[in-house]
Amino acid sequence: AFAAGAREKVEAGASGAGRETPPICGYVRTAVGPDAAERLAKEESFYRDLHAGYRNHFDRLGEPEGTVGVAAADAEAAQSALAAYEALDVTVVRGLASAKVEPMTALAEAAAPI
Repeated sequence: AFAAGAREKVEAGASGAGRETPPICGYVRTAVGPDAAERLAKEESFYRDLHAGYRNHFDRLGEPEGTVGVAAADAEAAQSALAAYEALDVTVVRGLASAKVEPMTALAEAAAPI
């Protein structure tokens, strides 16, 4: 989820600059279904080694490979996992589904705000 203390840092920076805190937005890679963990791990592994900026980002996160984002068996688990990103004002789901209508629809329905 959004790094511990990150919201406070954004708020302190805005305050120090005499500005209102901007909305904090972030996208969360999200996969739902029996192969969700594999889809998340595959997508994440691509970005972990794309270039130095991403490598450094993932190093700073310090999270185990295949765990940055949401891999959920069903809609209930997806909702619970996405709720952990409470520091974000706007959570944009980066859907990881096969390029077929049924899996994309199932993911959209599972991750949609209640």
